[in-house]
Amino acid sequence: MALKEEKNQLGISLGQALEHYRNEHHLKQKDLAEKLHIDERTLRRWINGQIPQQVDELKRIADTLGLDYEYLGLSSSLYLPRTFEQIDEAIEEGWSYLQQLRYVEGRAFVEKLVRDVSFQITSQDAHWLSRLARARHVAGHITSESSRTENVPAAFQHYHEMENIARLLNDGLLLNIALTYEGDMLRRQGHVDEAITYLEAACDTTSDAEARGNTLQLLGRAFMAKRDIQGFENAMAEATELGTAPHTGITKGLYNLGAVYEEYGKSYGWIGQTTKGLEYLDMAEKHLPATAHWGLVLKTARSMALVRGGDITNGGKLAIEATTLCYQTNNYRMLERVFTIERYLEEKAHEYGQVQNALREALKGPVERI
Repeated sequence: MALKEEKNQLGISLGQALEHYRNEHHLKQKDLAEKLHIDERTLRRWINGQIPQQVDELKRIADTLGLDYEYLGLSSSLYLPRTFEQIDEAIEEGWSYLQQLRYVEGRAFVEKLVRDVSFQITSQDAHWLSRLARARHVAGHITSESSRTENVPAAFQHYHEMENIARLLNDGLLLNIALTYEGDMLRRQGHVDEAITYLEAACDTTSDAEARGNTLQLLGRAFMAKRDIQGFENAMAEATELGTAPHTGITKGLYNLGAVYEEYGKSYGWIGQTTKGLEYLDMAEKHLPATAHWGLVLKTARSMALVRGGDITNGGKLAIEATTLCYQTNNYRMLERVFTIERYLEEKAHEYGQVQNALREALKGPVERI
């Protein structure tokens, strides 16, 4: 009787978890069933309380959805270690969440991945530590994209732990990635000089073309934040050159020639060089993969350039589209770009209002009909 009651309680827990997950991520039952690699009838049975009989199947559900075992009513003692191959596959799956704009789901998945790998490490074995560093890498990115500026320290912490591992392993490539993104997180928080220090230090850790090019692109971004145009153009020129060199895949596709062109386009557009900015964004679109991630990045960059160039109608339309998509996916990093557009429009409206009031005051008396 006790075993039957325990199964009923577990079934209710699983059904509630599946329905909560489906509603939170706006999924239809067929979409969730496809994600779990089951048919819809099986999913409906699980939702209605007919749970899988195998503990391994429940564990698979938890791993697939990025849920803690306890959330499905399982004891943490049922934890089963992952193999190197399973960890590598999970890291790659984590990156796929980023490209598909599935940040809420992805963040839960990678945070659990980091916990699982950390739990398995019992010594300073390089194979385990390097995988933990790579798990921290993807966790940092997903956390960054889904965080407002005030919450960026959570992403910074992932990169800082990656830095600690890289120094322990004396791995210059991993150290480059960690320092690069620590620097970018500092820039987001407004600590631009400190960010430049981190980014310049990252440049000295490796000769890998892809890693170094990625660092230089983000260094250019930091220089632009200071309005150091010469520093920006120097860093970006080398980043452009390295963008055509053979790549190892260390940046997981986030650095490439298209990304460099997007950086140029966004930056030139925002400082008022609209034609130049839009030309670079057109070049970026031709070179970037047609993924949801890059589509959103380009949409926000193009809206910024158009608005600053005076095309309020088209720029505003793109900004609204980007805002809707950001809220749907919880991409607060891109949303903050749109907030800069809104603040710019507010400033301009204030300026126009002051001029209008002054002109109205001057225009006393009859007005000639034109």
